Amino acid sequence: MADWKEMPRPAIMQILRRYCIALWCMEYPDGAEQPSEADFKLCGGSAFLWQSDRAKFLVTAHHVWAAFRDRILERPGRCLIFYLDRDHAIPIFGVEPVSVDQDLDLAVLAGPGIENLKLDEKAFFRQPPYPRSEVSTGDRLALCGYPKDLRIAEKPYNTIGIVYMHGSAIVGAAGLTIRMPGNPPNKFRSAAVPSLASFELPGASGGPVFAFRPWGIDWVGIVSEVAGPPHYDVIIAPSRFIGDDGKITRPPTML
Repeated sequence: MADWKEMPRPAIMQILRRYCIALWCMEYPDGAEQPSEADFKLCGGSAFLWQSDRAKFLVTAHHVWAAFRDRILERPGRCLIFYLDRDHAIPIFGVEPVSVDQDLDLAVLAGPGIENLKLDEKAFFRQPPYPRSEVSTGDRLALCGYPKDLRIAEKPYNTIGIVYMHGSAIVGAAGLTIRMPGNPPNKFRSAAVPSLASFELPGASGGPVFAFRPWGIDWVGIVSEVAGPPHYDVIIAPSRFIGDDGKITRPPTML
C-alpha cells in the first residue's frame, strides 16, 4: 500500500475543506508595519465556519483560543487574528468569544469580523433544519485541518497543506469525547506537500469533524488533540454541546 502521505486527496475532501480555515494569531513587532518572518509561527490552529439560524460563528478548540487570548493580553495592540485564504493572510477585526469550555475543549467565536468575512474558496456550513444527531461507536467520520507541518516554506501563507482523515468513531463511556483511530490508510494530504516524518500535527486542532448520514454530512465535533505514538489517534470534542445560539451547555455529568 502507498504511503498515506503520498496518496491523492479524496473527492469528499474538496467538500469538507470549504468549511475549514487556517486560523492564526500573529504579532506585529514594535515599530513594524508587517509581521516579520521570526514572528510568523507564533500561534496557529484551525477553525470551523458554522452558521445557525441565529448567527455566523467560528468554532475551534478551547486551547487554540486560549493561546490566542494569552498572546493578545501579553501584547495588546500588537497582535491580530488572521485567516488564510489562498496565498494571503487576512485579518479578522472584531472577534468575540460567545462561549468557551476548557474541559470540553470547545470555543465558539462571533462578532462583526466573522459576520463580515469575505471568503474566496470557503463557505459557512449551514445548520440543517433537523437536530444534530449524537455519534455512536462505529459511525463513519471524516475530519480536516491545517497543520503547520504541512506548510510549504516558500509559500508561508499557503492553504495547500490540509490533512484529511476518515475512520470509525469510538465514543467514550460518558459520551464526552470521541476517538478516531489513526490508521495510516485513513490519512490523506495534498500531493503538493512534502512527506512528514510522523503524524504529530500541531495546528490541526479546531478543525471540523463530520459524520456520514443517509441524508448527507452532519457536523459532529472539533479536533481536540492527536494522541501519541504508535497510532496517533485523534481525540474529538463533540459539537452536540453547542446550541444554535453558540452557547455551550455542559452535560449533567459535568455539572
